[in-house]
Amino acid sequence: MNTFYENYTWVAQALQCHLLQTLMRCQPFVERFGDADNAPHTLKGTFTAARKALDKIECLEVSGWIDSIPESDSLGLAWTQLKKAVASRWNTRYYHVSAQDNLECMNDECTRTGMYDSLMCCAGCYWVYYCSRKCQKASWLSHREECQDIRTKRRTSQPIPPSHRDLEFIREVVADDIQNHKIHIDALKKQFLKKHPSRKKKRFPLPLVLEMNYRDVPLEISVSSMEKYRYEHSWQYLLDESSLTGGAIVHLSLPWGPDDLEHLDLVYAE
Repeated sequence: MNTFYENYTWVAQALQCHLLQTLMRCQPFVERFGDADNAPHTLKGTFTAARKALDKIECLEVSGWIDSIPESDSLGLAWTQLKKAVASRWNTRYYHVSAQDNLECMNDECTRTGMYDSLMCCAGCYWVYYCSRKCQKASWLSHREECQDIRTKRRTSQPIPPSHRDLEFIREVVADDIQNHKIHIDALKKQFLKKHPSRKKKRFPLPLVLEMNYRDVPLEISVSSMEKYRYEHSWQYLLDESSLTGGAIVHLSLPWGPDDLEHLDLVYAE
């Protein structure tokens, strides 16, 4: 399952060829071998074997085995929920990618305004995007160390931090979930303020923070005060932006690589 730790790129393909379901079916046998060795040199050999196995997995669909699992079964129910979740996320990704307003040149000194027809990614790390070779060249000195670090992590099978585009997509997903759980979130906010009445009486009360935990299924949502995150480096910036724009301050817990990603951000949910 480490193949899918880094990001969501291959989840749709894994569903289509039934790789994830096959892995879950194999879980009882895998547990007999004890703890897995996740060293990078071991993972490379594992990935090589997995690529060869992918050629044989397609026959499962032809045999009809995939359709024999009843939805009443716990595995069948989990499988159905997973497919629905991925379909929803894939739909969000489709609109996110097709929307031109999420395209942004990552050269801080770029003077170009308006829409970009397309962006070019760095051929070294595939992590940053530029509108022209001129911008790429201009930002190379500041990007070089970061580029080399990402290339090293990718080469040694280490998790790569979320890119600008990754974070933009995550914000889209979170905005959708805030809309879909609006009634529940409003109830949580009222409940929190009822338990902490002093938050209302303050002359300049701090905004509430939505805590969204994507590490578990189903999604866990709770509410807290911004006071809890006072020592975050982006604390004052998020307070100012939230006051100006009305965006929701959200603390995200995300599965990202061997370790979870904890991220405080501003999300605009219409």
